[in-house]
Amino acid sequence: FDVELEYSVAVCGDDAESKQIVMGMIDQISHLKSYDAGPLAISSVIEGLTPLLNNIAKCNQMKDVGIRFV
Repeated sequence: FDVELEYSVAVCGDDAESKQIVMGMIDQISHLKSYDAGPLAISSVIEGLTPLLNNIAKCNQMKDVGIRFV
């Protein structure tokens, strides 16, 4: 990457082993941190944040908008 990302990544899924693999891959990327967000059924809630983030970026002339859990 040309820039360092400092984001939290919510990972949803019904297969615990698969989630751990994906989370391990995410955590290998500098400044990204994965979080277990529960079952796949909750993923629509997570995806619903995308329009909100897009609007925040547009209304505030921001280039990169993301979420970071602290």
